[in-house]
Amino acid sequence: MKNPQHSVFSWKNSKQKTKKLMVKAGKTLTVFGSFLIALMLLSWSVVTAQPVMAAAASNSADFTAYSVPGETGPAAINAKAGTIGVTVSSGTGVTALVATFTTSSGVSAVAVGAVPQVSGKTPNNFTNMVTYTITAQDGTTKINWAVTVTPAQTSNGAADSNDGGQGGSSSTIKSQAMSADDQTDYILTVNVSGSGTVNQTLLSGTSSAASTYSYFASVQLTAVPAAGWTFTGWGGCLDGFSNSNSVTMSTDLTVTAAFKIVPGVTTVSSSTAANAVTLKGTLDNMGGSPAQTSA
Repeated sequence: MKNPQHSVFSWKNSKQKTKKLMVKAGKTLTVFGSFLIALMLLSWSVVTAQPVMAAAASNSADFTAYSVPGETGPAAINAKAGTIGVTVSSGTGVTALVATFTTSSGVSAVAVGAVPQVSGKTPNNFTNMVTYTITAQDGTTKINWAVTVTPAQTSNGAADSNDGGQGGSSSTIKSQAMSADDQTDYILTVNVSGSGTVNQTLLSGTSSAASTYSYFASVQLTAVPAAGWTFTGWGGCLDGFSNSNSVTMSTDLTVTAAFKIVPGVTTVSSSTAANAVTLKGTLDNMGGSPAQTSA
């Protein structure tokens, strides 16, 4: 530097041309600093980094495919009702069936009760309805799925037992001949997924006991959801979404009624020895106070 009393600042602009600025010694850089920054902003190319937004976690919790050994055809998957019906061939034991299934992408858990389920590995007893719970990728959405496995009828109309082929009979299956002359009764098994009840009304034929009907009897089924729940559809030997449906008893039958909770609805019940009072309140999503009625 030729003159020790002066300082020279240099830089290159976006066109790679050298720029110089001489500042006299002893002077503060306050004024020149501002000027220098302005020159740099004009000469340099400024790049602003754009934030990368993470994809939202999925709330899908569905079975997309389901099968068990011995099935006679594809499983009937009702995504809206949350039910799956499978028919297996006569002679198939159902006390330790291992299901093979696929689910929505990224689900975080599949369980029956507290038992984690692994496709193709975890056995379950399908003598009665089995309820799976699928937890979605978001970790908070949980959907219950009701799965019913029904053994096919034999050539003479007898339903195979659910005891694994050991010669016994289950509480919901009876071997009966198909002929109207020697037929006694058939059993209608009604399963419920969620919270609700199913009323049975005999339209024709006879009934010797609860859920036990004569050959070719007609039975109307009416699904009644509990407070804060809604009916979502039928499974098993019935399908559809109307809360009222009917079956004809030409064999033992299994039906599933599926209910799902209504978001944002809370039911509070209280009772005293003198009288019973039911308070029902609906909390809306705005955080309002529940409206109360006395029944």
